[in-house]
Amino acid sequence: MGGHDGPEYAEREPIPENLHAAAETAGSLIHRGRGVPGRSSNGEIDRELFFSWINRVRDLAKEKDREAVTDLTVGAWLSDWPLNKKLECWPDLIIAELLDRDDCEDIRRGFHTGVHNSRGVTSRMPYDGGEQERKVAEEFKRFSIQWKDSKPNVAAMIESLARSYEQDARRHDEDGLWAQEW
Repeated sequence: MGGHDGPEYAEREPIPENLHAAAETAGSLIHRGRGVPGRSSNGEIDRELFFSWINRVRDLAKEKDREAVTDLTVGAWLSDWPLNKKLECWPDLIIAELLDRDDCEDIRRGFHTGVHNSRGVTSRMPYDGGEQERKVAEEFKRFSIQWKDSKPNVAAMIESLARSYEQDARRHDEDGLWAQEW
């Protein structure tokens, strides 16, 4: 049991010694992977291939009682930092179709987290405050408005990203004020 308390650990069989390396490789791929299944070299997504892959992965996860973690991971895989790319619309229509489905809440959560985490480290002068984050929030608001009527779950998720960056902006504003007081 290795110190884990939870029913999901009680029924798992230990991994045979000869499969440890394969399990570690699969885990690494799942947690470090990114990308969009069915995307061609020209950037277009083949809808049939995309949904075939998504459905198969979700079916396999359900068989192994790993639906939530799989959906979170799929969402993170599909996330792509949209800013500074001069996009008119984001995410891609096919990805938005998946994200808007009512049964994809965990995929949306993974996508939200993946977008937020993919920004990476930012730098600023001590007194700059949260101007960078306010610009990000504005861009997300623009994307959210585009989906408001056709994909309400996608619009709400993107609006949540905007609010998150607005909170970050306020925090950086406060940090800037503290720096000025010293």
